[in-house]
Amino acid sequence: MHRVGARQPAADRARRRLRRDSRAALALVALALAVAASGAASTYSGFVVTMTNGAASPFNRLSTGTVVLQDNESSTAMFTVADANAGASGSACIGVRFTATVPGGADVYLYGSAAPGPRSLGPYLALSVRDGTDSAPFADGDLSCSHFTGNGSGALATHATAGNVVAPTTVDAWPTSGATGFALADTGRGVGSRTWTSSPTTVWYRFTYRVAADAPAGASVGVALTWEADSL
Repeated sequence: MHRVGARQPAADRARRRLRRDSRAALALVALALAVAASGAASTYSGFVVTMTNGAASPFNRLSTGTVVLQDNESSTAMFTVADANAGASGSACIGVRFTATVPGGADVYLYGSAAPGPRSLGPYLALSVRDGTDSAPFADGDLSCSHFTGNGSGALATHATAGNVVAPTTVDAWPTSGATGFALADTGRGVGSRTWTSSPTTVWYRFTYRVAADAPAGASVGVALTWEADSL
């Protein structure tokens, strides 16, 4: 038996230290097991699966449809007029064929762009358009309008409402893009129908020009006419 304040034997101090170290070691082992168990639960808590459709033939496929506009003149100019007098006029006809594979068809617009000469004839040159049919074969390139029959009531075509006639409008006043272009009716469908749905469809156009009586001498202008089909 030891007295209070007496120095403890070295063997007693070693046994107490061993018991403390053992308890600490057991606590660390328990903590390690808890961490390991927690990690295992996180790793195997769910499943990730994948399934791919179309990775092997037959593949899933998508291709874009087509919208084609073609004229019967192979883009050859309708008019080549030199040395015209003031007040002169003339007409030429052209066929436009619409083919499409997209559903819903397309809205078709007409616009132009002018390339004036050193002295522009644009403000003095009126250009009007009527749509219709023509008994001549599409591929024969006939510009004479001898077989042309006009359609419709003569309503003015605008971007908002399709019609059968573009009233005489000076070249400088023509719309220059599809966003403001004349909305064109499919053959025989009349005012209010600018969507072409039948494929193929061929519409003929008679363009008539008139040089103003007060046109200056030595003036000139080139005009490019564009049909634009915007698929729906």
